[in-house]
Amino acid sequence: MIKYTGRLSVIVCLLGLLSGTGAIASDENRYTWHDGNRQRVTYLDPAIVAVFGENYEHSSARTALASDSSDVVATYRGVQILRVREDSSVKRQVQSADTGRKLSPVFRDGGEGGPVRALPGGVIIRLKPQIEAEDWFATEGLTLVRTIPVGDNTYLVASGPGLAALNLANEMHGHKDVVWAQPNWWRPRARR
Repeated sequence: MIKYTGRLSVIVCLLGLLSGTGAIASDENRYTWHDGNRQRVTYLDPAIVAVFGENYEHSSARTALASDSSDVVATYRGVQILRVREDSSVKRQVQSADTGRKLSPVFRDGGEGGPVRALPGGVIIRLKPQIEAEDWFATEGLTLVRTIPVGDNTYLVASGPGLAALNLANEMHGHKDVVWAQPNWWRPRARR
């Protein structure tokens, strides 16, 4: 048996474990979001979900999800990727905008076999320069988490995970006081 180490093993592991999930590049699984002023397309992969902020192997999430999912197929710094059954209630839950826990559908750029991304929650918003952030967020009913150091008037606001974050980002992108808004995407990174 050959043992891979370092960055190559992470990339090989993720590609192998997360590939082969079936045809996902359909209109039913197609979602859009904005990257600055550019609209992007990503596809929901219905066979896998991401669990954020819990050790799935030793948590109440495992008990709650055990009947609906198989084993963890990939783990990266506290994020577990789970393969779920076709008839899974978890699959239906993460495809709604209200998951109630730190679950997200997993999306793929370019469809099947493309790079994966998921939504732990949060939306990054750049407000127009004349807007006073704290007052604006309070008026809009949004919770300011922190300032993002990428230009002026850019902030992370709280949202639920999964589609709740994607929906809020798309809604805020079209707001008259917003320059741009995008989901706070999680993507796996190779270790250096």
